Amino acid sequence: MVKTLETDRMILRPFELTDAPDMYLLGSMPQIIQYVGNTPFKHLADAENYLKTHPLNDYRETGFGRLACIDKKSNQLIGFCGLKYMDEIDEIEIGYRFLPAFWGKGLATEAVKTVLDWALEEKHCTRLVGCIHPDNQASKKVLSKFGFKKEKTVNVAFIPDVPVDLFVYEVGD
Repeated sequence: MVKTLETDRMILRPFELTDAPDMYLLGSMPQIIQYVGNTPFKHLADAENYLKTHPLNDYRETGFGRLACIDKKSNQLIGFCGLKYMDEIDEIEIGYRFLPAFWGKGLATEAVKTVLDWALEEKHCTRLVGCIHPDNQASKKVLSKFGFKKEKTVNVAFIPDVPVDLFVYEVGD
């Protein structure tokens, strides 16, 4: 069972298929997906399929995955944050994405801290990575706050034409 986490301002809970309209926004807005390489969603069915084949499938296969970030004040789904096993690089990645109206408010930092603490304490992870588009300075800044350091540049399927920076957090570093 995938655990629900809580921050001062958000509930981080497992995705449900009923979250498809919100996932559609997170996967169709150009300013959001410019750094993630996904083909923009064109239809609500694209978001439903993404939920089935990504977070919902990840929960079954690994016991963890991206979590929906729910704003406590409005009860609105405003983004996601969580872990994902990336078979192609044999690493567990921490990733996050938020709606533009919620950028610059420290929410990604708050969510990453909570997921990182959970991963270290309850999942006993000793190494986590963040795959970041080289132009995404905001994401680099978030992970750097927690001691993630650029280790190398790698190619990943979700951004096929741009090598990404692999930022690494290791226990004991």
